[in-house]
Amino acid sequence: MFTVASLNVGASDSMLVSAEASSGTLGLSVTICETDPVTSVCMNPTTPSTDPVSISINANDTPTFGVFLTGSGDIPFDALNNRVFVRFTDSAGVVRGGTSVAVR
Repeated sequence: MFTVASLNVGASDSMLVSAEASSGTLGLSVTICETDPVTSVCMNPTTPSTDPVSISINANDTPTFGVFLTGSGDIPFDALNNRVFVRFTDSAGVVRGGTSVAVR
């Protein structure tokens, strides 16, 4: 599991926040949820989902997200290629932000 904190420095908009592995062959299940920034409890959806989280983010909002990983075997150490990506896509389908972490 890892968490992602964000800050909207642009205009208010609806966003899809998604999490996915760099390759379907990693043997990794990836789920995401919006979290309460104080308690870290999943809010939207209330349990992690493989579907993107749909959220309205106002200017200067700081939503947080939990990303949960479940492996079905060993993942070789390859920090360049074996990654999980989190992307923020606006209502026009434009990716407005993102991050990634290496997985092993």
